Amino acid sequence: MADVMKNDPSVIKIRGMPYEATAMEVCRFFRDCDIVGGPNGIYFCLNDKGLPTGEAFIEMETQSDIDKALEKHKEMMGKRYIEVFESRLSVMDKVKRGVDRDRSPRERFGRGGSRERDGGGLRRC
Repeated sequence: MADVMKNDPSVIKIRGMPYEATAMEVCRFFRDCDIVGGPNGIYFCLNDKGLPTGEAFIEMETQSDIDKALEKHKEMMGKRYIEVFESRLSVMDKVKRGVDRDRSPRERFGRGGSRERDGGGLRRC
């Protein structure tokens, strides 16, 4: 199991950000953590219309940075509390490529249905 995790390192996923949040604001929020690439290591998720979803993936330098980031769960950014989760690099890469893992089979195969913003809004970063 450790080999699988080594080949698919942890990243941080956050949600609940103000839509207008910037990379520098996210860096300030995680000021106690080292982000790979600084502001360039933050991948903001956009919906189908190219608008921010309030979610992002963040690559951290070390497991210690991930642990510190997880302690920020439900802390405030402006007037919004931010949910902080551990995710995997493979999940972030799928989202960045536009692979929508959250869509239902009905939606994936073009059989109608509407996309729910909450469940299927991760299209691009």
